Amino acid sequence: MTSHFVRVIMAALIVVAWLPTIAASAQVRAKILQQKLDRLYFDIGEEALVFAGSRFVIFCGDDSVCAGVIEKSYEGIAVSTVLATNHDHITHDACYGLILVADVDSNAVIRIGCSWGAAQVRPPVGWWKVTYDSGFNKTWDNYHNNAGSGTVDVRQYEVIHYPLNSHMENDFADGRLDAYMAYQSPPQKSPNLQVDSTVATSIAALIPNVYRAINKQGRLTTALYRRFDPTALSSYFDGPAVPVYSFLSPESATVRSYPYDPASTKRLLREQVGRPRKVRLWCADDLRHLAGYFADVLAREQLKTEIVTEEWSNCDAFLTWLPCETGNSASALKQSLGMSLVDQEGDSIVSEKGRLAATRLSQAFIEPDSLIRQSILDSLDHEVIDEIGCFPLFRPTLHLVAHKNLTGIRFTDDGKLDLSSLRKLKPPAEPEPRQ
Repeated sequence: MTSHFVRVIMAALIVVAWLPTIAASAQVRAKILQQKLDRLYFDIGEEALVFAGSRFVIFCGDDSVCAGVIEKSYEGIAVSTVLATNHDHITHDACYGLILVADVDSNAVIRIGCSWGAAQVRPPVGWWKVTYDSGFNKTWDNYHNNAGSGTVDVRQYEVIHYPLNSHMENDFADGRLDAYMAYQSPPQKSPNLQVDSTVATSIAALIPNVYRAINKQGRLTTALYRRFDPTALSSYFDGPAVPVYSFLSPESATVRSYPYDPASTKRLLREQVGRPRKVRLWCADDLRHLAGYFADVLAREQLKTEIVTEEWSNCDAFLTWLPCETGNSASALKQSLGMSLVDQEGDSIVSEKGRLAATRLSQAFIEPDSLIRQSILDSLDHEVIDEIGCFPLFRPTLHLVAHKNLTGIRFTDDGKLDLSSLRKLKPPAEPEPRQ
């Protein structure tokens, strides 16, 4: 037998061996764009769940001609490994490829990491959540589907909270996470990654602890806010963000209550704040740079500052994240401000202004008339800022970085990641090396 005849027989045997597998698995029909350097180029790629390692069979009309394996796949195109035999005729319009596509791994656990303030996920309706602590570095939430009949859906999601981005990125790189949510996108884009972005559902805020004498009439936080320059956000925060000037209408307010005024900051700190031994400033871990900036402002006026990231009750002010969920801003703000406006021992609002603000927030939340509700919220914004000294600072952009085998990434109208649409794929095995 000639070598050409042997190659033809071997190709036919490969096609016959793979046909049952093709018929029994998910597949997609693809047009052959060209044959170049004995590789085939198809007009579909990862958007059709075609990945490296996918097998294919070429048909011309009803006849199978040859088989092969996808070596590389991109958006809109897939490239095969080198064919065993040259087939110039298969680029004819009558020829096409049937390519295996990835299957959904219905038993997979989908693990998503989150920066400390970036856990904006929404479990599917009817799911219950269990939260527990795994130790010093992280906690996670498990979401299971309870159908009410004693059965539990096999899909499971773990949302893991990381105090440090570096730990989260290392776990992702090592394959222990399928995706992670952070305020920074990867410094280097990779063809094996996908990045989706959305506006965060939280805003960074400067909040006084009104239980502390240094915060009389909100002077400390007001002084610091006058030194906050929204045009220099990249110096205070690792990630893209936009200034925010309202707690209750963060999308619409465009004018800050107090202008950027360093001279006024000096005057307030020297004449009205007093001379404490030390200012204790609590901050969320991913707001450390901002806390450092404010500590530097205080140091210029000979005020020592301690930046705290754990116990907050004895701190003078807080740099924290406040939720600004659509349609629930009043309730979210009331709950968040409770950390600084409520006396922990007596469980009562410390200041009369704080008590009034909390009461009116409750009224706004239940007010059925939208115009009246908005009027209450607008006036409350000014009271919370001007009379208590609470200041919204900025709202960041959140990035979801995921491996290519995670599909169904979708954000809800209020910016949360919809867990119910996520699926983890089982890409085909990598192609075996040619002998």
